[in-house]
Amino acid sequence: MTEQANYWQRLNRRRFLKQAGAGAFAGSMVLAGACGDDDADSGGTTGGSPSTAPAGSTAAVETPKLGGRLRELNTGEPDQYDPHRDAGYPGLIAMSAVYNGLLRTRNPIGQDFKMEGDLAQGLPEQPDDKTYIFKLQPGIKWQNVAPTNGRAMTSDDIKKNFARMVTDQPDYVLRPMFEMVDKVETPDAQTIKLTLKEPYGQFLANCADIWAKVIPPEMYDGDQAKVKPVGSGPFIFKDTKQGVGQTLDKNKDYFRKGQPYVDGIDFSIVADGSVRASSFKAGNLDTMIGAAAQIMVQLTSDYKDANYDKRYSVPNPVMINNSVAPFNDVRVRQALYYAMDPALIIKLAFQDLGSIGQPLPVWLKRYQLAPEKIPQRDIKKAKELLAAAGQSNLSFTNKTFQGGTAAFGTLQLQQSLKEAGIDMQNKELEWADWRKNVYGVKGDFDITIGGEFDYISPDRQLYNAFYSKGAANNRHVNDAKLDKLLIDARREIDGNKAVDLYKQTSQYLVDNAISIWMPQQTNWIAAQKWVKGWFWQSSAGSLFERNFMDEVWLDRKA
Repeated sequence: MTEQANYWQRLNRRRFLKQAGAGAFAGSMVLAGACGDDDADSGGTTGGSPSTAPAGSTAAVETPKLGGRLRELNTGEPDQYDPHRDAGYPGLIAMSAVYNGLLRTRNPIGQDFKMEGDLAQGLPEQPDDKTYIFKLQPGIKWQNVAPTNGRAMTSDDIKKNFARMVTDQPDYVLRPMFEMVDKVETPDAQTIKLTLKEPYGQFLANCADIWAKVIPPEMYDGDQAKVKPVGSGPFIFKDTKQGVGQTLDKNKDYFRKGQPYVDGIDFSIVADGSVRASSFKAGNLDTMIGAAAQIMVQLTSDYKDANYDKRYSVPNPVMINNSVAPFNDVRVRQALYYAMDPALIIKLAFQDLGSIGQPLPVWLKRYQLAPEKIPQRDIKKAKELLAAAGQSNLSFTNKTFQGGTAAFGTLQLQQSLKEAGIDMQNKELEWADWRKNVYGVKGDFDITIGGEFDYISPDRQLYNAFYSKGAANNRHVNDAKLDKLLIDARREIDGNKAVDLYKQTSQYLVDNAISIWMPQQTNWIAAQKWVKGWFWQSSAGSLFERNFMDEVWLDRKA
């Protein structure tokens, strides 16, 4: 057993907490509970233990060059840019280089998690299981634009940020992640002391979440942060043009001296995957994501003068409204599970680049259920369940967004359900409409397929979505037994015990078909060879690499 694994075995020992001081990672991320099972799979990723060792980058090997603009894709028109209020994927991509969090986490493909300080000077001191003491890095200033105008960041800003994240309004989705904070003290302008109401095993993981960015108090009124992000990060949001993209310029007063290296980032909205591939092949885009597997496989064959790898796409559930008939009958939901053909989806939709889906992302390997614990396709059993529920002629509509029918294996699911006598029709909506009214907490749907974010915290993955009062309970789940499982898991700070509790919770979700977890895709991703200091994360949803845009540099002669 490695020294790193031994570290996690000692996670819940108070003696170790006191000795570790500012370097402790104690009780925070239960991403690892025992050594072993860290091998990379077909996606080139690992579900390994977090590491507090300094995170390496290309810049440590080569001398970064200054200048140039990074030309990136955005996947669509942002609905808004406020992470505390549930900004969607396009908004997060554009705003994440504008903000910092207290902590940041990276997970380069094939490597272990690395959590480190961002605004904070490393990881916090933890004198006990409920207390976290952060020290801010010196010289942090808010960006020199209105309304912050370059003023110094203080611990009081952080205190107000924690208060904002737990605002009791429906669109403030971070409340369950930080509602256990009992007290925030600011002994001086650089120190933040957080005291929790009770031990919470995922607290530091939540502090490193891509949504948990620190937003200046000047931006709290109204919808300012939704319209235009202003933060402390390496890039300043300059403008956006609907249907075209966003422009970010270098923050010359960034607190990491000498960074960022590039002069700015230009995001282009390119909806068509074939057009994205053509632009990348022509050298007009520096990075490439989000095209269908067939397109990417062809690109790797046609254009070899680039760097390619794979990463997991987001989890892929059939989200079911558990409160409406006939889907409030567990037998109907289970019938969908048994009717689904995962092999067909993986083969035809994902070009054999996929894994059987589960409630927790497949890259969190320690939390994965054994394959035999997942329902296997059984058309006969599906029909029997439907007949018992009086739904032998089940018909329903899947509400998705434009392009969603062709993504996620939706057509293959439709085909496999039809073989069980189930008629699923697809209705595509505008992205903003789907995001707000369907996928959002309003949850106006019977069934919706559209992919779902994955998080570094298993608690956020499950608690927000399935707890009866969860901030993202768009499936309208109200199950007392499930609530207890979720509460018990989030309170556990022992790594091994937490893994067991999250497995129990996942099993309950699967057995009761609260959602139907379709296969999780593995996607090709690409970067031009002149892009340096860049890494791709093991998942699309957690957006790890977006926390490190200050490290990217360009060597167009490469």
